[in-house]
This record gives sequence, C-alpha cells and structure tokens, in this order.
Amino acid sequence: MRKSRGFTLIELLAVLMIAGIMVAGGYPKLTNFLWQAKLEQEARMIYQDLLLLMEATIAAGPSEGINCLGVVAFENKTYAGFGKRIHGYSLLDPLRQLTAISKEGRNIASSGFCILPFNDSNQSLTDDEVDNLKILVTDDGKIASPSSRVNLQVKAFDTDSGETDDTDVWNILIDPDENRIRLQHLSGYQ
Repeated sequence: MRKSRGFTLIELLAVLMIAGIMVAGGYPKLTNFLWQAKLEQEARMIYQDLLLLMEATIAAGPSEGINCLGVVAFENKTYAGFGKRIHGYSLLDPLRQLTAISKEGRNIASSGFCILPFNDSNQSLTDDEVDNLKILVTDDGKIASPSSRVNLQVKAFDTDSGETDDTDVWNILIDPDENRIRLQHLSGYQ
C-alpha cells in the first residue's frame, strides 16, 4: 500500500479558488474601512486644532491692554458645478505655539478630504459666506465669529471633480451661543 505525500493538483486548485473568492469579497470592505478610518482621523485632527487654538488664545490673555484673537482662516477652491470646497486652513495663534499650522497651513485636500460649511438649518453657505468664513476666539475663550451656529462637514472628495462622498460624514459644530465646539459622526448620511 502506498502512502500519499502531499496534495493533488485538484486539491490545490480548490484551495486557491476558495482563497481567491474570500479575498475578492473582503478587499472592498477593507479599503472602505481604511477610508473611513482616515476620514475619522482627519475630522478629529481638525477638531483638535480648533480646541488647541481656543486654549492657546485663553493662555495668551490680553497683553498690554490689547485683546488677543485666535483665528482660523480657511482656504477655498471653487469646482465647476460643485461650488466652493474648503481645502485647507491656517491657525493664527497669539502665542505662536501652533507654528507648523500657522506658517504652512494644513492642506486637507492633499489627503482627499474637504470641509463643507452649513448653517444651523443645514443649508450650504453661499460662496460669499464661505469666502468670509473665519473662526475668531477672544482671549477670554469666547467664540466671536461666526455669530451663529455653523456645521463644518468633513467628507472624502475627489480633488479633480470636486464631488464628495456623502455616505460617511463627520460634523464639527461650532456654536457661539453655547461657546463650544462638538464633533459628531453622521453615519449613512445622504
């Protein structure tokens, strides 16, 4: 009687076929998961930058009778048919502690993300409002601008066309009435 030493070609092909089917089915889910993780990371970084700016402005306090302001200046780009997209921002920090962000700004579009600002009624801001959108923080930690609530929606987008992916959205709510900034995930947003 002969003992078998290995696998037959049919057995190997069957295993390879099963593995191929499993990989083909799992790959899209894996890439989608990675994009969602990158989007969350980007939204959390923007949120943290805003909180750091508030803290730095409070720490600076008034100097020689002059009130200090922390400012977030947004950089916009217009895409034909899609309007304005915020593709970057700079933090103007009175203590100059956030120097990397203050000098160079953060280009979030280079990572495939953008910010779309909405008012508290969830309507897009006009191009003029987006151009003039700044976040100002006074030295006592109060949000001076914008004067009403603004939702900054962080989304993945195509830098060539300007189209956004609305299936996974992170929302940064800037509320001057309550003087707070909140971060929330809007899963399955349409």
